[in-house]
Amino acid sequence: MKGRRQRAQTRSVYSMLPASIRRTLAGVSLGISIGVAGTLILLRVEEETEKPSRRVPIPTDRKPFDPKTLPKHEALRYGMPSDSNVHVRSGYVVSYDYRTRNASWVMEYLTKDSLRVEQETDRANSKFVVDKDVPEQFRVHPNRYLKSGYDKGHLAPARK
Repeated sequence: MKGRRQRAQTRSVYSMLPASIRRTLAGVSLGISIGVAGTLILLRVEEETEKPSRRVPIPTDRKPFDPKTLPKHEALRYGMPSDSNVHVRSGYVVSYDYRTRNASWVMEYLTKDSLRVEQETDRANSKFVVDKDVPEQFRVHPNRYLKSGYDKGHLAPARK
């Protein structure tokens, strides 16, 4: 009798659970173990397989930036935040970040005349125009953001 009492007292919590819960716990444990093992195997296989390079070729025909070569623009009177991929337009100056295909910065020189509204604008009639001065592999085309919910917006008024 003493032996039976000791054995009964040393029963594990697991063995006291109903059989259905024990089966569920065993299944969950097995599933987690298989999932972890499978993930580790897949990660190891991905590391071993060589992926093709996704680097975009950088144009080599570009010369080092020389600020003296930029057309004069009133917005550049006090300098620029950076000197990479700068394009001077009649209404503004823009620096493109080719990595994100967006502007890094835009400068506009404001005057009384430039702030005067000559006619009301309707965005529904606005047409997106691809910037031909940006190398082809970095251009943003109108269909890139079509129905994406992303509004391209403007950092400066849309004019030439």
